[in-house]
Amino acid sequence: MHLLPSSRLTLLAISAPLLLSRSAIAASPQAAFRMSSSSPSSAATTLNLPAQDPQFEAQLGGAGANLDQRTERLVADSVSLFSAKPSPEIFARSWNKDAIFADPIAYAEGARQYMAQWYGMPAAFSASELLKWRLVKSDADEVQYVQRQRYKIKLIGVEKEITSTVALQLDHEGKIKRFEDRWDHKPLPSGSIAMGLRKLNAVTVPLVVGVPKESKQVFEPKKEL
Repeated sequence: MHLLPSSRLTLLAISAPLLLSRSAIAASPQAAFRMSSSSPSSAATTLNLPAQDPQFEAQLGGAGANLDQRTERLVADSVSLFSAKPSPEIFARSWNKDAIFADPIAYAEGARQYMAQWYGMPAAFSASELLKWRLVKSDADEVQYVQRQRYKIKLIGVEKEITSTVALQLDHEGKIKRFEDRWDHKPLPSGSIAMGLRKLNAVTVPLVVGVPKESKQVFEPKKEL
């Protein structure tokens, strides 16, 4: 974010000539993307999150999870990333430098690897749009929500909708130390072959994806004047 069952593998197979994971060329953070919601529900939040759909993936439970200010900010920042709008402010505000990003095709460790995953999306997708979401869990050390995202593959214009559970494990400062995108709500692959491919993805993507200087500097030591 393999040779594993997932609805999103269809998307990746179609877009394979265009990308290595999320990208095969240097990504432009200025690429245009849309984010909207088509789901009826409660009022939108103060951070311009689309309104939750209380019936979306209701079988997963979690009704009544508290969307407090901290959780709202974490979800809003995550939605921005999925909508291909990464920024240095998001990483500085919500991410631990040594965090892990994990989905079925990537296991990215540390800022260099996980930033490349997010900045690589514009090379593969001309649009990434949030359709529905709902908060499932909001604890001191973990936030979970479910989402349905529509991706439009660059050049060929094919669209694919993916439903997933997004799980954010938090450190003592409330920043993300582990970010999991579980496609179709399934556990992430942990076999030796799958993990090898996921780690290879994470090592390779930073070699071909451009991360803006401002984001690279987020976790650098501050120079004394």
